[in-house]
Amino acid sequence: MKKLAADNKTADLLVNLNEKTRCKDTSDAQGGTSRSLNYATGLEGKTFGVEMRKQNFIYWKVVKIYR
Repeated sequence: MKKLAADNKTADLLVNLNEKTRCKDTSDAQGGTSRSLNYATGLEGKTFGVEMRKQNFIYWKVVKIYR
C-alpha cells in the first residue's frame, strides 16, 4: 500500500483499514488520457482518488491512491 499511496497519511489510512472494507460509490472516470484514468471511491466514509494506467488491451493497474 505504501507504494500506491500518494503520501504517508494516505498509506497509514489504507494499511489500517479492516480487511472486510470494500469500495463504495466508485465514480465513472473523472478525467485522464487514453492510457491513464482517474476515479473517486469511498472507503469507510472517506473519499479517495484512484489513478489507473492501461497495461494492455484488457488490463489496467492501480498506480496511485490519494485523499
